[in-house]
Amino acid sequence: MRFLFTALMFVSQIQIFATSCFTNDKLQQSWNEQMLKLASVELVKKNQSVSVLIKMPKKFEGHTLKDVAVLTGQLENLESLYTLKHYEENGEMFAHYFVNEKWIEQQTIEVTYGSECGPRAMFSVVR
Repeated sequence: MRFLFTALMFVSQIQIFATSCFTNDKLQQSWNEQMLKLASVELVKKNQSVSVLIKMPKKFEGHTLKDVAVLTGQLENLESLYTLKHYEENGEMFAHYFVNEKWIEQQTIEVTYGSECGPRAMFSVVR
């Protein structure tokens, strides 16, 4: 009985914090379309390597740029996902990476803004 009482006291002290973000397809499509107009991707090919320079807005939908990621493969079956360090130069935001040319067609850029539930837009590296 004493053990049960102690266990119940312990469990009652645990607090759970979680954040759930919900968006719909229409809103996600709108963000993607807006970002296509605002962002640019510059590709420079040398031998079998491609230099990818991404330029994106510092703010989007009132939120500040948080993360930039590169996804390789289909969303349902990702082969890789890695984040890029973004930087500001002359008031504009950039991210840069190199990739083998055989992967470039399968890559998608994801940019997120604001907190966990801020806007997120995705666009293909090759347009």
